[in-house]
Amino acid sequence: MSQSNDHDMTAVLEAIDHYSDGDVDRPQEIMVELQESFSKKHKRLNKKVYEKDLAKLQTELVKMQ
Repeated sequence: MSQSNDHDMTAVLEAIDHYSDGDVDRPQEIMVELQESFSKKHKRLNKKVYEKDLAKLQTELVKMQ
């Protein structure tokens, strides 16, 4: 893993620790799995699909607030 990835992973792990209220088990293992999966299966999402899904999620977020 590169130094930049190590730094990014550390920042994410610190954020998980800060915001999770302790309800995330094994955050480092989860990060490694996500990173490995991302690098193997990364495919760019179509912009129209992304924007449509984003609009739906933003609507749900506003409802929850």
